[in-house]
Amino acid sequence: MYKIIRKFQGFTGERAWNYVTDHLKKTCSPFYSVTGVPYEVIRVTSSEIVFRNNKKETRRGEERGEIMKKDNFVAAYDFIKKIEFNTTTMKKQIHRQRSPFVGLLLDARMIEE
Repeated sequence: MYKIIRKFQGFTGERAWNYVTDHLKKTCSPFYSVTGVPYEVIRVTSSEIVFRNNKKETRRGEERGEIMKKDNFVAAYDFIKKIEFNTTTMKKQIHRQRSPFVGLLLDARMIEE
């Protein structure tokens, strides 16, 4: 189980989005899903994060990558910010991108186990 670190619990989903996207723009390094899959960040905009892995046969491995929309990120963060959670906990808020979502929060050091 994971939880948001205390100093980030007061963040709205919008503020968390800004924090994570700023972090990604500064680091320019891959992040890892909770299962250890590395993801390359292709593009970060005000409304989406585009990422891909090296598994060519998957949607996330395709040249164009996969898009995480800001609205989904914000909804998931607002849902989990004051509870202990895992990737199953937020299934309704961020379908199919739960492991990369948690990986982004881990990479930005906003959560802990």
